[in-house]
Amino acid sequence: MKTNLKKFIGTAVLGVALFSHSILAWAGAVSLPEVVVDEVYRVAHGSTAGARYSPDDQQYIGCSVDNPFVTCFAKDKAGKYLFCSSTDPRSLAVVKAITDFSSIDFASDPGTSSCTALIVTNDSTYLR
Repeated sequence: MKTNLKKFIGTAVLGVALFSHSILAWAGAVSLPEVVVDEVYRVAHGSTAGARYSPDDQQYIGCSVDNPFVTCFAKDKAGKYLFCSSTDPRSLAVVKAITDFSSIDFASDPGTSSCTALIVTNDSTYLR
């Protein structure tokens, strides 16, 4: 009886030890800002994860590269859309830093749709 109990306890401890390594532990602050487009000031802001996991099917934000052109675009839940483009090599470097845990801010010139500002922030709070 004592031997069976020791085997049972040993097996239970081993099972818990093995099982605990397969459990993901999530901790830390989380911020999933959804996409906001301000057509008056011609600015857009949002996180890639916030857009992806938003409750609607409208939102997106991102940038694409077709060297030497960089184009950034955003659509919010109300359907407001904004884009800008640039050939500035600094914009290319910024866009190459975009990940799945990025927040993107950009501003578009009203006359030319050129990017007047482009900011990418990579932060663990933007992870889902």
